[in-house]
Order: sequence, then C-alpha cells, then structure tokens
Amino acid sequence: MSTRRKVLCAFALLTIVSGIVIAHSWFGLFSSPEYYKGFDWDTDKQKLEWRLSKDHYWYNDEEYKTSARAIEENSTIRFYDSFFLDKKTQKLKEIRLVYLAEDSAMMERIYDAEVGKIKKKLGSGIEGESYSSLFTVWRGKKTIIRVTKKDTEFDDLNTYVEVVYQDKRKYDMPFFTEAYLGQDVYEKMINSFYCSSTPEYNTEFIKRSKKFDYSNYKLSPTEETKKVVALMNKHLSTGSDDGTIVAGRLAASKGITEENPLTIDWVMKHPAKSLEILKFLTREDDFLKSKKEIDKEYDSLTEEEQQRA
Repeated sequence: MSTRRKVLCAFALLTIVSGIVIAHSWFGLFSSPEYYKGFDWDTDKQKLEWRLSKDHYWYNDEEYKTSARAIEENSTIRFYDSFFLDKKTQKLKEIRLVYLAEDSAMMERIYDAEVGKIKKKLGSGIEGESYSSLFTVWRGKKTIIRVTKKDTEFDDLNTYVEVVYQDKRKYDMPFFTEAYLGQDVYEKMINSFYCSSTPEYNTEFIKRSKKFDYSNYKLSPTEETKKVVALMNKHLSTGSDDGTIVAGRLAASKGITEENPLTIDWVMKHPAKSLEILKFLTREDDFLKSKKEIDKEYDSLTEEEQQRA
C-alpha cells in the first residue's frame, strides 16, 4: 500500500472516530435509552444551548425552557419542555415534558402514547398513584423516569400529562410495597389508618439506610382501620361543612357513595386517594385525632353503620 493511500485511510479512520465521538458527546447517539434524546447527567449549560438554541430561553439561572405551543398545525394539544441545571455543578439534573390537552379523553391518549414510547425502550414500568395523579415509573441505573396524568375530582383539570426524567443520584427516594408507595403515604397509612407494617416500620432505620427499594414491605388493615373507614362513611353521608363537601365530591368521583360506601379493600388498594379524602374530611373537625376518640365514636355507631366498612 502506497504512503498516500495509508495517509488517506488513516485520515478516513480518524474522521470516522471523530464523528462517533462528536455524535456521542454532543448528540448522545449511543447513550443509554434511559436518557432523553441522549442528554445524560453530565450535560452542561453549553451543550444545552448548542443543541436547543431554537425556541428555548433561560427562564432563570436553572431552567432552560420553551413556551407552550401546538405540537402540530391545527392541533389543540399544546406542549412545552424544561431543562433544569443543578445550582452547584451546573450540570443537567431534570427534564420535564408537559402536554396540555383539552379534555380527559385526549389526556388519556397522550398518557398511553408516552408510556408506550418508554415501554418500547425500557420494558414495562411500575404503575402507582399519588394524591392527585396516576403515574408509571421506570428506575434505570442512572435515571428515574415518570409519566404522570392528573386524576382529581374536577374533570376539567384532568387535562395535562407530564413526563419527567431525573438524575437518580439527586432524586432517589424510598418507595414501599409493590404499589410503589412514597414514604409519606406509607407512614400516613400507619399513623392515620392504623395499618400494620411487615416488616415493622422504623423511621430511624429508614433514615440511616442507603437502601431505596422497600417493595418487600406490606401494609395490612387492623381493627382500628375498620373503625376509621366506618367513621369516614358516617361523616361523608352526614357532614355539611366545606371540607366534608369537598371530601364527598372527591369520594363520589371515585365511585364512593352512600349506596356504595368506602371499604377497607378500597382503602388498601388506593391509599393515597384514601388519605386525600381523609384530609378534607377531618379539616374542620378531626374526629380521628386519637384511638380513644375513634373507639368512642365508633361505639356510638349503629351495627349497620359499623358493618359498612
């Protein structure tokens, strides 16, 4: 092989290698599928500005975003995204994609489509619910991805879907049971619904532990849980203050009525929603402030009222 040909081959090889490096470094071409468009958690401000210069602007020192816009011509679905930097490191820590729909049915289609996109890359996620939303979450090696849709008592508010990518090092929080309950929900089910935990829940142990996956933990109802549910049904049907009215609307939106009362099974399947109903129900009058008060009021219920749980 002639010297000239060797030089040309070496130059071609160098060009290819350089192209691969640039494609990976700047465009994330070979990045893990758990990163959004290849933006890994080493992405800095310069790379964000270089790749997202069109339509994006700095809302403040930490958020680089777009204004809400129609995703297609004549589309009623609006979209915007935000990229958040860590204040200390100036590296990317979170990405939020927000879809604004006109109605709940459209929101459902967007939610299913976004879940489907990630499912193709990472497999099935874990489904769960918070106080006012339903979500599917994936936990990668470096990234936590969550697709969320609103789920409130007011149907006209159920009109947006949020897709969030987060640096796992900064946003990893303990979760409990196979239903992916957050720590706050798990603790409140023990403290407010008097559920028992297996293994026994120890706040100090959780604080000291570097573990995040507590899906082996389980909640079980107790006799006190039954009493709380029975008393909630009583107040849902007879209360007239503002908090009780809102709690009643929230319960009714979940199919809970006087004819179809709250049950222990429903509470255990929907802990976050149950706690949200409880919050409004006890806002004006905390009739569940102690076991003594619960036992006293429960004993005053009729046998039929006690059995409604």
